[in-house]
Formats: sequence, structure tokens, C-alpha cells
Amino acid sequence: MPTTGGPTNLPLYESFFFKKPIFYTKGLLNDENLKKAIIEIDIKNPLDFANKLLNINNINLEKIKSYAYDYYFKVCDKEIYKKNYSKILNDFKSTTLKL
Repeated sequence: MPTTGGPTNLPLYESFFFKKPIFYTKGLLNDENLKKAIIEIDIKNPLDFANKLLNINNINLEKIKSYAYDYYFKVCDKEIYKKNYSKILNDFKSTTLKL
């Protein structure tokens, strides 16, 4: 997924859920745990992607996919979403009521 936007793009998290390996733009992710769930590529160097794709058998895809799947459920849990949205709404209510 070569992109200059991120790291909240849905295809990233969709690939984690469906246990698909993802090649992702190097330098967009600051989260070291998230970096363990992807294969970073330098989009300014097309040969980087080509070399990683040609040598994919040397990459432990099962480990990466398993880590990504677990990461998805730690980050995208329904209760976490509910708690975050509740906090956002409560913060919004308290801010607007002061105006």
C-alpha cells in the first residue's frame, strides 16, 4: 500500500483483520508495535519493493500476519471504540456548554 497519507488508512487495518501481509510506506509509522505488523517499503525507491517482493520467502509472513491480527484486536476492540467515542462526546458536550 504505497501512500503518503496514513497511518489510519482503513486498508491497513482491513489487511490485519483478514491476515493479509501488507507492504506499507516506510517512515509513516511512529508506533514500533505497528511496524512489527507490516513490511516497510521505500516508495521513493521502486527497487526496494521489488526486492522485498522477490525475496518474500525470506520474510516470516506467518509471524507478521499473526502479530497484525492480534494488534488489530487490541486497537480495534468494540469496547475501546465505545470508550473513545464516549470520551469525545463528553468532551464536546462540556466544551460547548461553556460557550
